[in-house]
Amino acid sequence: YILTHPGIPCLFWPHAMRKPGGSNRSNTNMSSSSNSSTVEYNAHGGMAAEIAGLCALRRRCGVRANSPVKVLAAEADLYMAVVTGAVAELTVKLGPRFDLPPALTPVEAKGWAMAASGQDYAIWSRPLAPVAVPR
Repeated sequence: YILTHPGIPCLFWPHAMRKPGGSNRSNTNMSSSSNSSTVEYNAHGGMAAEIAGLCALRRRCGVRANSPVKVLAAEADLYMAVVTGAVAELTVKLGPRFDLPPALTPVEAKGWAMAASGQDYAIWSRPLAPVAVPR
């Protein structure tokens, strides 16, 4: 939620860091060796790659602290919203429900493309329509 919605996201360092070389294997030893410049971080079961992808998506779409949000659904097993960034829109689906109402389902015919997904979440994006400037 915090990476796809307006605001200033705060990440817990061990959740966002990967080991040097890109490894996401969990390691509870958060120390560096004096003989080596390699520092190992606890990647909490591979969350680092997902978090990095969501951070990149946020930047690409231009989601800022004051980006508009339109909540489409807020129920016990489903939250959906459209977040309008400076460059693109995001449709964010959180929760375990898979049977989305057709009116809420982002479709390719309307320019939506799956941008990210994981356990109990899916995010679609589409570029904003160019704005015509009157002469």
